[in-house]
Amino acid sequence: MSHKKHNVCINAKKVFDWVIRPVNVSETYSGKQFFKLTDCPMDLCDTDGCFGTDFTADVKVFDVQAKELPQSGGREKMKVTINGETVTLHKVRILVTFKVKVKILDGDSKVCSTEDPIDFCTIETFYLCAPKGTCVDATVLDGMADAEFFCCNNTPTLTLSADFCLDVQVTDFVKLEVEASYCNPRDEFPISDVMVCEPLKEPKQCPHVFPGKKHKC
Repeated sequence: MSHKKHNVCINAKKVFDWVIRPVNVSETYSGKQFFKLTDCPMDLCDTDGCFGTDFTADVKVFDVQAKELPQSGGREKMKVTINGETVTLHKVRILVTFKVKVKILDGDSKVCSTEDPIDFCTIETFYLCAPKGTCVDATVLDGMADAEFFCCNNTPTLTLSADFCLDVQVTDFVKLEVEASYCNPRDEFPISDVMVCEPLKEPKQCPHVFPGKKHKC
């Protein structure tokens, strides 16, 4: 069925700029700082020398957020040269925050853990086409976190690291005139009743194996 086309005005989201950046955040907690964050016993690393232990660390990340940090006077304009041409970009600062919980394990058994979630944050600076009136949307995409725990001269050390992709888009709604036709809802497909009980099927046999061919005497 053909649809007659018309010039229509639509409200669409225009992307002014778009970048994806890999980000790494890491932090190390040792000695008193480690015990302050956890409920671990003081004799957890009651050994001499520096080496790994049978303990492992398990980390869980949650409450991940990313947003633009407002700047006094608005986004700062920066002139940069791209392919020999001078263009004006805007300085955009993105704040990424998340929380982590850590458990120290002996095999599959929990030994101790962080008493409260540990707050992580990082500020990333971008230079984007982000004129006044546009919105900056920041999203944390695929990522992974890792925790390493070891003892050295009776001192516990916990290293946490997180790697993720930071997606930043500069957008605004614009009105566009396009040639298009109006849509109508489709007809529903006829669907038969859902079969709950399947008919019983006899198991397949192997006639070449059993009973096989009978040989005449």
